[in-house]
Amino acid sequence: MEPRKSFGDVEQEMLTDLAQILFRPDIIP
Repeated sequence: MEPRKSFGDVEQEMLTDLAQILFRPDIIP
């Protein structure tokens, strides 16, 4: 069972995932 993450850690992961979706090279024309 992994340790509970702080809100900041969760937020950072969400931002990282969002950035990967927004800036995926295959989406950029």
